[in-house]
Amino acid sequence: YQRRVRATKINQLTNEVNAYKAELQELQSAQDLKVRRDSLITECKSIAIELGQLESTLNELTIEEQSRKSKHRAIDNQIQKLNDISNQKMENLRRYERDTYNAVEWLRKNKGMFK
Repeated sequence: YQRRVRATKINQLTNEVNAYKAELQELQSAQDLKVRRDSLITECKSIAIELGQLESTLNELTIEEQSRKSKHRAIDNQIQKLNDISNQKMENLRRYERDTYNAVEWLRKNKGMFK
């Protein structure tokens, strides 16, 4: 009878030890998860900082692009004004000095003939 009681007691204690081992493994897994979570949080913060820097760079580049486009439009407008003035002068020359106009046109068409 005592053997049976001892065997039962040993079985109970073995089951308790196994239960404690399982609980210890769960705690270890939870600790591993916490470490992994902390690592992921740190990584997310690092990515957020990098994203902020990239967004700042993108904004700077966008502003620079807009500035360059604006300068390009201004230069195009100046060129157009100069072309308009040149065309007006040529038109006046055509109206009032036809021979001179024809000479200028001929020179423009044949400028490759001169060095």
